[in-house]
Amino acid sequence: MADLAAPHLYKKRKGGPPAGVVDDYSGTNWRRQNPGSLTTSNAGFSDFLQGEAFSLPAVPTPSCQGTSTTTVEHWGQEWWIGSLTTGSGVRVQTDTLQKYLDHALHLNIVSPAP
Repeated sequence: MADLAAPHLYKKRKGGPPAGVVDDYSGTNWRRQNPGSLTTSNAGFSDFLQGEAFSLPAVPTPSCQGTSTTTVEHWGQEWWIGSLTTGSGVRVQTDTLQKYLDHALHLNIVSPAP
């Protein structure tokens, strides 16, 4: 069960077990960061997604316009509270992360997650 020892102290973990990365852009070499975790003093949570470094050199080349419809890669994600251990605690949300050339979106959000 959720480890909520202190009032309003929530431990959150994204990931675990994520679906594998699916390449939408043929030949892409973009990388996915490992899932992380955090402890907060409130019930809110947020995500931090980054694009790829120009210095890789990245295929495809990322841009900063924010309006691209070119998809690069996507994968599944789960959000858990109550533990910093992957797959432990209470699963509260699932979604799909979709990266584009210049932004990323959370799609197919299910919350609460069964």
